Amino acid sequence: MKKSTSTITRFRFIETIIYAIIWLTVISIPFFHHRSNNVILWDRICEEWVKMAALFIIFLLNVTVLVPRFLFTRKYRYYIAGVLITLCFIIPAAVWSELKVDRYFNANMPPMEIRSGLPMELALPCRHPKDTD
Repeated sequence: MKKSTSTITRFRFIETIIYAIIWLTVISIPFFHHRSNNVILWDRICEEWVKMAALFIIFLLNVTVLVPRFLFTRKYRYYIAGVLITLCFIIPAAVWSELKVDRYFNANMPPMEIRSGLPMELALPCRHPKDTD
């Protein structure tokens, strides 16, 4: 039983709307997460968006190229090969861009001084001998 082209177009439109809503939600999460005292931390938001870009590219390639061309035509070996080739290109690019972003945003961080003992948050308050009257 063949579906009409209007039905397929309608389902494709609904599918695109659902994908857009999901990706807009995913992209907006860092915007709401990286706030401090009602100040938006745009450098952290951009850092998260760069990290999400690799996932978005993989998603787009899968939905627009790999699934229609190989999975729907039952060429499973070609589909798996296409996924592996895509991952071989995207993962190194994502690692490289993450290293560049981390180096850019964390370049001005001073070195931390790590001392022995308990952190200040866990240490008991000290009392001076003058305070024990």
